[in-house]
Amino acid sequence: MQRVLVDVATAQFVGDNCPSMGFDTAKARGYISNAYRNLVAQGADPEEIEARTETFEREELGPAVAQRLEEGGVDPADPDPEAACSFGEEEKSSGSILGRVLS
Repeated sequence: MQRVLVDVATAQFVGDNCPSMGFDTAKARGYISNAYRNLVAQGADPEEIEARTETFEREELGPAVAQRLEEGGVDPADPDPEAACSFGEEEKSSGSILGRVLS
C-alpha cells in the first residue's frame, strides 16, 4: 500500500511540474483501491490499514516522494520541468504504477 501511495503522489508531482504530462486521478484512485482490497483479501484489518495509511501519509509520504524524485533526477525543492518530464517518460516506459497514472 505504501509503495502505491508513494508512486501515486510522485506521479502527481511529476504531472504538476511537467507541462506535457498530466495526472490521471481516476487511475490513481483505482490503484489505491486495488491495493486496499488486496490487503483486506489477505486478512488485514480495514481499520488497521486506515490507521497505518494515515500515519504513513502524515509522517513518511513526503520524504519518500522526495527520495523517489531524487532517484529519478528531479530536485523536489526546485523541480526543473525538463527533468520532471524525462523522469515521467522513463516511468511510463517502464510500466510502473507511477508511469501508468501519468497521461
